[in-house]
Amino acid sequence: MPELPVTSTALAAITLEILLMLAGLALLWRTTLSPAAQARPPVRHLTVWAVTWVDFVMFLWYIVLCAFIFQTGAVYLLKKAGPLDQQALVLAGLAFQLGALAGCAAFRYLRPPRPTFDYFDPAPEAAQRLPFAAGLVTFLIVLPLLGGIAFIWQSLLRITGQEVTPQSLVGVFADSPSPGFSALLVFFAVVVAPVTEELVFRRGLFRFARQHLPRWAALLVPSLLFAALHQNLASFAPLVVLGVVFSLAYERTGNIAVTMIAHGIFNLNSVILIYAGVNQ
Repeated sequence: MPELPVTSTALAAITLEILLMLAGLALLWRTTLSPAAQARPPVRHLTVWAVTWVDFVMFLWYIVLCAFIFQTGAVYLLKKAGPLDQQALVLAGLAFQLGALAGCAAFRYLRPPRPTFDYFDPAPEAAQRLPFAAGLVTFLIVLPLLGGIAFIWQSLLRITGQEVTPQSLVGVFADSPSPGFSALLVFFAVVVAPVTEELVFRRGLFRFARQHLPRWAALLVPSLLFAALHQNLASFAPLVVLGVVFSLAYERTGNIAVTMIAHGIFNLNSVILIYAGVNQ
């Protein structure tokens, strides 16, 4: 069994996490599970992304190509500076994220002027005015869901003899060599990664799949890819659920800023727990 954290900082973080989960359960009941919520008709404001299969393949090509170019360039420069250590590999991964983001921008601005790849879609007035509030609500709702799924999934892994290990970035955050490097990691985790991943997996993959696959498959397939990208068995099922909930929030609001904000807050919450010394 893992040792329980006993520091005052860890206990304060756990207390706050419990309060956030209770708030999330209340919101989940009010918005989804209560009889009143069940009686309301479903709200879906996601607009149609009118692109062809050729456009979609081009979208993926821009992302993969730019990510490869950025990461290859970063590795080349890092090798010239010295041997590739763990910190250098992390920087190469960050360059990959920047490259994928550049690929989204390249698809938007460099391709021929066919149907546009808008970053912010038409959305309900409330979502346009208050995307942060909608993102915060989404984060709170997903928190208890992921807590329960993570407990069940990791228990099943232990029962079947699988080793349950945290994502490699957990150790990188915990063992960061300098405050400056820590600040860079936090910036990428809270800003760059949420923006990039939401544009790729929700704004791109989910929205396109929603037009061509059954709804359940459109929700599941991008979420499976999203979870697999993190390359960690212990977090696979929780990340699938996270992707599904974010897709539902995007479908409901039609505003990709909502899921970007929810994703950023979720990553910030994880970073705070790591720095507080909470066993992941």
